[in-house]
Amino acid sequence: MNDRVIIYGLFDPRNAECFYIGKTKRKLEYRLSEHLFNKSLNPYKHHKINQILKCGLKPVIASLLEIENYYDDILKANFWEYVEMYFIKYAKEVLQCPLVNIDKGGKCNGENNGKPVLQFSKEGNFIKKFNSQTEAKILTGICDTNIGNCCKGTGGYKSAGGFQWCYEGNESEINMYKNKKDRVILQFSKVNKFIKFYNSIRDAKIETNINYSNISECCKNKLKSAGGYIYGIMIVIK
Repeated sequence: MNDRVIIYGLFDPRNAECFYIGKTKRKLEYRLSEHLFNKSLNPYKHHKINQILKCGLKPVIASLLEIENYYDDILKANFWEYVEMYFIKYAKEVLQCPLVNIDKGGKCNGENNGKPVLQFSKEGNFIKKFNSQTEAKILTGICDTNIGNCCKGTGGYKSAGGFQWCYEGNESEINMYKNKKDRVILQFSKVNKFIKFYNSIRDAKIETNINYSNISECCKNKLKSAGGYIYGIMIVIK
């Protein structure tokens, strides 16, 4: 079944720059009113529109392309999805438009795709939560691919942009990336009597011959003890 779809752009009247690309089946005037009065899941777009409104102006909405949409049985997708993704990619990479879209378009049009990510300092202090890697990229300017690699622990990335990152729910992994020079490992007896400190889990493993993973899990409170001892981490403030 065919239906009419408009790929549109939102423009800043102060400099005529396109800052957002989307699609709609409604009249453009109605779609603009939704952007103005409905709370957006995209905080950067919301901030941009508020800046324009504070100047006594409104964003300008304009049609970029009108298409007769259809469902492609081979691609298993609607034609408009590929058209919207193409316009967003072309505007960002070729025209260098300062788009605030936090997704690539198409079925990702919810503007909140992906797992929530958490930002920490290098010392492991929580800073902020973002709804997705893309939102983190827009609000911090840090490459979302690097943030993702850091969250997944792939590509050798232990930090991105000078910060530690993890997916929400994986906060315990942050300890793995802390600078070893900024922490010491404390060893206690099972009755909580302090015995010794070590500069790293590796040092504790070598001297005690206790499994590295068990010491690490004990430090994260995932194990009650390791090798008959209790271990903990103390952060050294330099």
